[in-house]
Parts: sequence; structure tokens; C-alpha cells
Amino acid sequence: MENHLLFYDGNCGLCHAWVNFVLHFDKASKFKFSPLQGETIKKVLDSDLIESLPDSIVVKSATGGVYMKARAVEFILEEIGLPWSIFGKFIEILPENFKNGCYDVVARYRIKIFGKKDDLCPIIPKEIQNRFLM
Repeated sequence: MENHLLFYDGNCGLCHAWVNFVLHFDKASKFKFSPLQGETIKKVLDSDLIESLPDSIVVKSATGGVYMKARAVEFILEEIGLPWSIFGKFIEILPENFKNGCYDVVARYRIKIFGKKDDLCPIIPKEIQNRFLM
């Protein structure tokens, strides 16, 4: 099985918390992780797409789809399974402008609320190191 790739802001406290959340609930290990600022994103996404990406969580699915903002959150929740997939389906039915507007508000204040990480790559326990790409 090929993994989905979850790209996150390696300098964002909220993004680090989100990665920890996904690690905890992704029992089937469907996701691998890489910072937006790393080298992996340059290898798997087109440079024009990378330049146009919002400062957001980005998922490249195992089938090649690329999801951003609220759609990325929906996808992740649906993939990690119950009970989180129920929340993902709920978010999916909301109007696109509404859910991305909410996402943008959180994104705008995330550093003020959750802080900034000084190190791009925290110490990762050996048992999950294979899930992180740089």
C-alpha cells in the first residue's frame, strides 16, 4: 500500500499538534509526514503547484489527488477512521466558502495562539521515524 503524504508547516505549533493527532489515530499508518519547507514536497509536487500553495496543510493522496485547507482536513479525518470519519463527512457537507473561511481564520491566528516551533525537525521516536520524510 502506498501512503498518503501529509505536508505541514514545520514551524507551526498547531501543525505539530495536528501531526501528533494523526499519528495517534492513524492506526493503519496510512499517512507519512513531511514539512512544507522540506525536500520531499519538491520531489512529489510540480513546482508551479508548490508556488501556488496556501500556507496550509496539504495532502497528496496515494492515488495522486492533492487536497488543501478544509478539504485536506476532511480527507485526513475520513482516512483515519471512526469516530473521526464521521466528523470528516460532516465537514464535507458544509459549504466550501464557509469551511475554508473558518480554516483561514484559524490559520491567520495559529502562530499567535499555538506558537512557533524553532526547529523544523523535532526528535522523532525510532518506532515512527519511517513515517517522516524530509
